[in-house]
Amino acid sequence: MLNVAAHNGFLSVARFLRNRLSHRSDIRVAVDSTKRRFIDDPRFKHDLVVAGFADRRTKDVDDSAILSRILSAYHLAKRDEANAPATFKVSNEWIPIYENDMRDVMTALVRRDVPALQRIYENFFREQCSTGIAGQPVNMQKEYFGETITAFHKDLYLCDTLHRIELWRRLTGNKYPLSALSSTDIGNPYGITIDGIFIRTCAEHHHYYAQEVSRLVPSAATVIELGGGFGGMAYYLLRDNHSISYVDLDLPEGVALTSYYLMKSFPERNFVLYGEAEISPELFSSPAGLTVLLPAHAIGKIPPQSTDLVFNSYSLAEMSPEAIREYVRQLTRISRTYFLHLNHNRHSALPADKFGIEDHGYTLLSRKFTEWNTGRSMRSDEFEYLYKRQGVV
Repeated sequence: MLNVAAHNGFLSVARFLRNRLSHRSDIRVAVDSTKRRFIDDPRFKHDLVVAGFADRRTKDVDDSAILSRILSAYHLAKRDEANAPATFKVSNEWIPIYENDMRDVMTALVRRDVPALQRIYENFFREQCSTGIAGQPVNMQKEYFGETITAFHKDLYLCDTLHRIELWRRLTGNKYPLSALSSTDIGNPYGITIDGIFIRTCAEHHHYYAQEVSRLVPSAATVIELGGGFGGMAYYLLRDNHSISYVDLDLPEGVALTSYYLMKSFPERNFVLYGEAEISPELFSSPAGLTVLLPAHAIGKIPPQSTDLVFNSYSLAEMSPEAIREYVRQLTRISRTYFLHLNHNRHSALPADKFGIEDHGYTLLSRKFTEWNTGRSMRSDEFEYLYKRQGVV
């Protein structure tokens, strides 16, 4: 994030360097503190990190049919994005990620290079295109995907992962067995194996919010997520709720990756990509179990109050204030009941407390500090907010 701010001219070079050093110091202080909690835990083993980063790719898979659909939707989305307001285009903290880390995958998408896209997507957890949606707050290519992982970075991974697992247990009242966190090997994920269960990175966070969403809505609800990443939360939501309909809104490059992950994970589900059906009331009143994957600029076409809940994790706070306000206006328009989001309340252009959701006819039901990243950062500023449309019983 710090290099992003410098890129956009918000920080002087001197201040940028001071903040980068402060960021590194914060990680070390947090790791030292968390390590004291887990140093005697039998799960705190460096060997588990090494094993967790072993190659898990499935060889000789042909995803050309899926990728062809994704490429058709992507090119249509990019064509329409060119005429969309700046609000719905890459901005702020994502600009340098797109200019640097996304270069290879964007080249493959633009050129309709199916073999290159296949190579990237079947390994996306370890490719540069995963920057910003998975991993530790360090250079993952250098620190984890090379030949060796230093002792400190093994500590960092163990501290973060064990902290998240214990937090997940506490927040869910230890309701679920560890096997609930299991998932697929799509994208060659890394993680940690505990009691014979492989737990990919961020699984705890994604599973928890999938359960929170399903707790709030009917079994055949429609859920819209803004910025679904690679589809991590959606994976658990759809795996455990076959009748829920899910809609993802993201930048075209993000939608392409989410489409790959979810279509590979759930080949039995009915998927609609951009351009494959008209965005209309009829689409949103379709039978339960539909999955619709759309570019963010299509949000204005979604009918009013057509979804039971909208969800966002982090990405709103990574936008400009103008973009945040427009997305909030649109998201409150299309939700008929709940607005659940998790965002930064200090390290962002517009703090989450000032998103203005209440100005659109919603009542704040809960606001609470979240601890998902406190195992690796003493500066965490993330809060979870749940709003409900006024007048809804």
